[in-house]
Amino acid sequence: MQMPAEVYRKIERLLNKFLWDGLPWCKWSHVCAPYEEGGLNIRPLEDILTTFWHKLWLRLREGTSLWRKFMMSKYCRKYHPKLAPVHPSHSRVWKNLHKVRDATEEQIHWQIGDGSCDFWLDSWMELHPLVHYYPENRGGILVKDMWCEGQWDVDKLSSLLRLEHVEKVSEVFICQGSPDRLIWKGSKNGEFSFKEAFEEGRQHRPRSVISYALWHNNIPKKMSFLAWRLWNGWLPVDETLMKSVTISPRSYAPEVRIVPNPGH
Repeated sequence: MQMPAEVYRKIERLLNKFLWDGLPWCKWSHVCAPYEEGGLNIRPLEDILTTFWHKLWLRLREGTSLWRKFMMSKYCRKYHPKLAPVHPSHSRVWKNLHKVRDATEEQIHWQIGDGSCDFWLDSWMELHPLVHYYPENRGGILVKDMWCEGQWDVDKLSSLLRLEHVEKVSEVFICQGSPDRLIWKGSKNGEFSFKEAFEEGRQHRPRSVISYALWHNNIPKKMSFLAWRLWNGWLPVDETLMKSVTISPRSYAPEVRIVPNPGH
């Protein structure tokens, strides 16, 4: 389930307080970055959950699971998943899926098999779905409806598409004997990878060779953490404390009083 933003912030404050043992020297967002980008190689909780929602949307778009059949029947009975609306009465799961829908669909490509993809709305051509070029069409035709004996029907295509698109569609290979296959464009092998999807969706920072070198495998993590704090100026030395608190540099030291001995 998607947590409210305030819950994220509260958890992050607690984690940051635990990391710094009370006095946070930087924001938690600075910590949540790879070593080479100046962080502690920690993934933000919100980004992790968002990536899981991307994965769940893919489960909605492909497969034969009972959950998929239920969701398609409840929310997409009359609509293509890309056009299905969301209402206040809908479940939180569907609302969260709806939030990541467009971003996830941009990473989906379909390899044509049995032709059950939507001819207009699904992304099975090289660059964009056909609806990108013909926005007046809102689905309702399957890819296999444009076939004749397992091959592209040029006459049908010509009645709907411009010549340039007829030629491009005719070049699309049909892998008969297998279902349409969902390909994740964000990975090398076409399969969804949580790590690659997370990297694709997160905010990247400039890389630093020094930041990465601080966490070399031959250096104990305790020493790396100390060097990381030193590099960022997050050690409790006089100069740093004067910038962060309005006290004199030695006011945090215990006060020593000399009491005269009455016998002398």
